[in-house]
Amino acid sequence: MYVVRSVAAGGYRLLMTGFAVWHRSVVPAANMPVISRGSWASRPFLSTAIPPSFPHMDSILLIGKLQNQSCLHPLTFLSVHEVQEPSSVAYNDTTRTQLLSRLDILSTSVKSELQRQGFSENYISSDELLNMRFDGTDTALMILPSTYPDLSPDDYLGAFNKAHKEQFGFVLSNARVLVDDLIVRGTGRTFNKKPESVHSEAERLRDGKRSVSNAKAKLQNHEVYFDGVGRRNVPVFVLGDLEVGEEVQGPAIVIDETQTIIITPNAKALVTSMQLYITLD
Repeated sequence: MYVVRSVAAGGYRLLMTGFAVWHRSVVPAANMPVISRGSWASRPFLSTAIPPSFPHMDSILLIGKLQNQSCLHPLTFLSVHEVQEPSSVAYNDTTRTQLLSRLDILSTSVKSELQRQGFSENYISSDELLNMRFDGTDTALMILPSTYPDLSPDDYLGAFNKAHKEQFGFVLSNARVLVDDLIVRGTGRTFNKKPESVHSEAERLRDGKRSVSNAKAKLQNHEVYFDGVGRRNVPVFVLGDLEVGEEVQGPAIVIDETQTIIITPNAKALVTSMQLYITLD
């Protein structure tokens, strides 16, 4: 049997990881086991203090469906591979073609390495930079023409003059421009664009949401004591059995291998692709 009660300390709401819904926490009743039926193992309590300024804490809690993590977005795995090649040529019409050709070769090498790491070509991007300075000066600037939308992607001289003017307030119109290094920086991502936020997904799912049938419950009745409500028999659902777009109306319990989630009588949990989106009525 569970006992669910509100806990607050110093303006902070205390959450028991894996045992929390909204600002309520689960504590075992005196002389009562944490889990009293079935083959589930007792789960340890881990307290976490959440400040009152936590976003949406007054009505929403996100419970992660993976690795017991509560997160706003799916994880995006990222790898950066950079190749640098020294140079000592002046930038002009003749050397420009040679420099662009070398950048293309380095870019191919970088993309090949990221593909070797397992990233799809469609999820790899690269930046091709030149480290440039005026002849007779010691300060070189890393130049990426795409920084300036009004320039063509390969106008390194124009981008250098703009960058130098912005940083130092002048350009040396009669001085040669030297290239000290060629750099290609490649980035591989598991997502090519920012994933949909859980809040946007929840809003999209609301119109077609479906109430979960008690027939899906692992147990039809498990006794829980709620502060201010008393003892209630509630269904117990396995998180992996719930489908995206289904909604669990409290009171209920949702479990998986690492967490036990109590849905209080005045709460409901919408299943999204990565989280349980729990709101308080």
